[in-house]
Amino acid sequence: KDKLLKHGITAYIDNTDKSPGFKFAEAEVNGIPVRIEVGARDLAENKITVARRDTREKLVTDADTDIVTYISVLLDTIQRDMYDRAVERRDSLTFEAHTLEDMEKILNTQPGFIHAMWCGDETCETKIKEIKGCKSRCILEDGEKIDDKCVCCGKPATKHVIWGIQY
Repeated sequence: KDKLLKHGITAYIDNTDKSPGFKFAEAEVNGIPVRIEVGARDLAENKITVARRDTREKLVTDADTDIVTYISVLLDTIQRDMYDRAVERRDSLTFEAHTLEDMEKILNTQPGFIHAMWCGDETCETKIKEIKGCKSRCILEDGEKIDDKCVCCGKPATKHVIWGIQY
């Protein structure tokens, strides 16, 4: 614990009388990304068990391992893996629409976001909002133009908008 704290890694020892299952569940609920388990059997075998919250994978390493480096690398890996999964999920749930019919079809069949051009007229935004409560979520200042016309009325479009439903 002291080695981890000395190197800026938040750590604590749960030495309560609660059962291991309760302690593990509590760590999960509290969002602790890495749990180090050291029991009598582990010590007898000169091993340490490290549990990753993101994959629920348990890793076993030698007790002689440089724990600070091991945990630092593992935390970086967890951060990168979670970020990559989030970007992949966002991208798989982001669509492009060129007509109001495209938007309606996407909104009725897919969760996620829709990139579409907008003329800036409130009437068009209100009409789009009638489709399952879809709203403009973000107007991209320097967004690449995906069409020349408004997704709703067909007039010249001036804004690249990300549309979506608020849940």
